[in-house]
Amino acid sequence: MTSPLTHYEGPERRQQTRLAEPRPARVAAVDTDGRAFDVKATIENISAGGLYVRLAQRVAPGARLSATVLLPKTTGELGRDNFVATYGRVLRSTPLPDGTNLVAVEFAGHMFL
Repeated sequence: MTSPLTHYEGPERRQQTRLAEPRPARVAAVDTDGRAFDVKATIENISAGGLYVRLAQRVAPGARLSATVLLPKTTGELGRDNFVATYGRVLRSTPLPDGTNLVAVEFAGHMFL
């Protein structure tokens, strides 16, 4: 089965370079039923402008979402984990056959922790 993240074959439309390696994260938002959630999730990709996250919850476009993402370590950091706390607005949520949803988020802000 082709991943919805990799099947697009047209010209690249993104403005920023993306880290396309799945990353663990903590995500908080309100689902389409109005219930707040705070869950562990997998960020499919992330850039300076936004992220794509796989969630069990449905989130409506326009909803606010925050995520704290574990970034890859770089050489010389002596084993220190790097995190970025982000918040932004949901652009779209795509339901998948397995019951999860791929949620595109545009950042309104971020802070390195």
